[in-house]
Amino acid sequence: MIKVGVLKPAYINQETGYRYYTAEQLFFLDNILLSIELGIPLKEFLNFIDEEGNIRLQSFLSYARNLMQEKRKRLETGITKTEYILNDISRHKKDKKRTVPYVRFLPERNIIKIPFGEGDYSTEYAEKITQLVFLAEENRLHTTYLAGLIHYLSPSETKRFIYIEVLENAAELPEFTKIPAGNYRCICSKNILFDDDSPLLSLELEKKKEYIIIEADVFESTVKYNSYTVELQILQP
Repeated sequence: MIKVGVLKPAYINQETGYRYYTAEQLFFLDNILLSIELGIPLKEFLNFIDEEGNIRLQSFLSYARNLMQEKRKRLETGITKTEYILNDISRHKKDKKRTVPYVRFLPERNIIKIPFGEGDYSTEYAEKITQLVFLAEENRLHTTYLAGLIHYLSPSETKRFIYIEVLENAAELPEFTKIPAGNYRCICSKNILFDDDSPLLSLELEKKKEYIIIEADVFESTVKYNSYTVELQILQP
């Protein structure tokens, strides 16, 4: 509740004690209440009221608008991230039950990536995902938290990276790249780590061709810390 006395009433009925305010004062009060709902402290707004109760309305409105716009951007970004994860959960509910590969069109994805495969898998994965999140924050990028491993396969070598998706195009960042859109041959499995001996090579990769192979972490309706699912995605050349 707003403390009584913050706003000096325009008129007080001496018989009933009721306080009455001008439209400008009520508008000011309405904006304060809205801002408090958005998590902006009341003390931020007391600077716009002098000892006599006068309100510097234009200064207050400019300040409040900027704060609300900043909050709105954060809320909109949060909604976008939430929709990404809900769509991922919904999309994979049926896919996890499939026992044979399926083809799915996947849109272009913005990612930041760093090399992977230098140490213990589980430890390195957690460390480098955290590193990527910090890298995104340092560069004012918003992650969707959709992450995984990406392998660039060629006849001569395999390059492996860990990645996380971001909302923005950050072409100026060395770690940034795009996963191309296209038809991907997919299959869901538990705890995959793709390598040359992977049973998932039964997807019949042709030799002498270059492939992009992705192990995308799958969000599930219940988070289980002792087990996880990934979707293997192979871009068909």
